[in-house]
Amino acid sequence: MSELRPALGVIVLAGGAGRRLGGRKDGLPLGGLTLLQRSLTLGARLADEVLLLPGPWALPSPPPEGVRLVADDPRVPGPLGALMGGLRASRFDACLLLPCDMPFASAAVAWRLAEQAAGGALAVVVRSPRGREPFHGVWRRGALPELEDVAARGGRSLQAALDALAARRALVEVDGEELADLDAGLSFLLNVNTADDLAVARARAGA
Repeated sequence: MSELRPALGVIVLAGGAGRRLGGRKDGLPLGGLTLLQRSLTLGARLADEVLLLPGPWALPSPPPEGVRLVADDPRVPGPLGALMGGLRASRFDACLLLPCDMPFASAAVAWRLAEQAAGGALAVVVRSPRGREPFHGVWRRGALPELEDVAARGGRSLQAALDALAARRALVEVDGEELADLDAGLSFLLNVNTADDLAVARARAGA
């Protein structure tokens, strides 16, 4: 990687049950690769360290060489526990949080967000018309005490974690319009959660 780019780890989440899709997502094909393979390929382009958190599931195929399997925090279910486990395991201070269901994740966007993960910023996320986007955000290891506190108070969502960081003025929010030069349609934020989402993603990948 270029020395001009910020040091960055990648935490790939593949622990979701995919209930709205009728089953797990990581092995679904899209554009010649599975969703998980697309995320791991991007991770390899972005960073020297790619951590994969499959949760309780068996992977559809062995991970590529160099990808390290990491367990979620066993005390905290869902993506918050996965983020906590990944940040603890990473040797990098800042990590891109990337679920396996974001097939158009962008290296250029990730690097731009990572450039702002400095000083008192413990997370850098995009603000889209839907609100704060915790995924495809950059989280720093220094956020762990705040995440622990959220979990201890019964919080289980990444949105609760972002609220806590915002209250501490440790959250940077980048308006999606500021990233239009890199991805005019913000396609990097597309999540494949439903059959309709998958159809849209396959059409876009084919185009």
